[in-house]
Amino acid sequence: MSEPRPLKPLPWPPLVSADRVPVSIRVRDTVLTWLAWLAFAWLLRDAALLLHDWSREPFGQLTYLEAPDWPVLWLRLRPFMQLAGLLAVWLGFWSLARRRALKAQASAGGQPAALDPALLCSQYSVSAPQLQAWQGSKVVTVDIDDSGCIVSVPSLETGTLTPANTAVPITPIAIAIHRKPE
Repeated sequence: MSEPRPLKPLPWPPLVSADRVPVSIRVRDTVLTWLAWLAFAWLLRDAALLLHDWSREPFGQLTYLEAPDWPVLWLRLRPFMQLAGLLAVWLGFWSLARRRALKAQASAGGQPAALDPALLCSQYSVSAPQLQAWQGSKVVTVDIDDSGCIVSVPSLETGTLTPANTAVPITPIAIAIHRKPE
């Protein structure tokens, strides 16, 4: 019996790109999108028919359909319009009332001071060229164990895993980190 193959480390955060979306999800999203557009078209069917009849010869006159009863239509839409207007006015007053409080909050300010590269090298037991290579890349994946120590780092040149210098505890803040499979 052959030995089990080691698992490939999963990228973190787990990004779902278009090529990794399952077919069932694509079909579901396509069907739901079409259903939503059909429901929208169904709701607007009378308005579309009126517009079509109004735009035909003789232009500007309804020839096949009756004109809508605007007072009855307005009575049906009035509660919605009143609620929408009330919410808009409330939002405006709320933003004016909160403006002073929001401006009084301290801003985040600028960026924090840059870390000293020598301190980083000594803290994580890495060489200066290795640190510069990590800082020059967009993403660095660091494999850590359960205690938070660096186990390995993908080599930027070859794409293979190379052991780190020492098992140094790190604080995962700005680097992509995932657990090394046991």
